[in-house]
Amino acid sequence: MDNWAWAPLGLMVSFSYGTCLLITSERLINSEPGEELLPKDCSGKNVLDVVDIRDTWEALEKCKDLGLTKSIGVSNFNHKLLELILNKPGLKYKPTCNQS
Repeated sequence: MDNWAWAPLGLMVSFSYGTCLLITSERLINSEPGEELLPKDCSGKNVLDVVDIRDTWEALEKCKDLGLTKSIGVSNFNHKLLELILNKPGLKYKPTCNQS
């Protein structure tokens, strides 16, 4: 049976169990030369949605509390991004890894 979790962007994610769920930094996306990475609106401007990484971390903490994952971590985070999570008020779990 699948479990459902809501991501802060309003996306619904379905999974049964994850050994380690990760947040990845979007700054280090691999792409082909000339490939568009950001969606554009009808006028050609980049469409950006700002989400506080601490809200995303809180959603992962809830997944861990529900037993949907054994651990939670990050990927490609720099020192500044890690500090946002580590200094989050009410932090329940520290990242178990920073996968590169």
